[in-house]
Amino acid sequence: MRLFARRVTGPEDHHVTTGEVLQSNIIRIEPTAREADSHTPTERDNYMRDLATHDMSALNTLPGFIGACLVDSESGMMIASEGGHDFDLETAAAVNTEVVRAKMRAIRSLELDDEIEDILISLGRQYHLIRPLSDDAGIFFYVALDRAQANLAMARVTLRKLDIL
Repeated sequence: MRLFARRVTGPEDHHVTTGEVLQSNIIRIEPTAREADSHTPTERDNYMRDLATHDMSALNTLPGFIGACLVDSESGMMIASEGGHDFDLETAAAVNTEVVRAKMRAIRSLELDDEIEDILISLGRQYHLIRPLSDDAGIFFYVALDRAQANLAMARVTLRKLDIL
């Protein structure tokens, strides 16, 4: 929505009360063109709905698989998930959105003519793998793996196959 506001105050020598300020503020709220047509799904809405139903069950076969999700990096919201029963995928989605944004900023700042293929975060007991979609870098896969059992090459190949949406 677009918000239009105009504050009206009295002459400089006139002391304006809080009530007068509240009464003098004129606020008009108008829906944007997209919101006015919000009853009609957009291409992006349909795309996101398709992503939400995307089958990520192949990730369950990965050795050491803990959990995975598909994340919208604009909002940090999880679109779809798999596994993660004792792992907070919602929080992981939000926090790793910042990782992706930071790396994208770094690429722009360094003026690199390149894009993220994947990001690996190695912890003492886990691997966290982030892979933006090849046709939409604003959406990324996030996968958590138990480091003692994980096969990173297999995880990367599986994510690459899932990237073909």
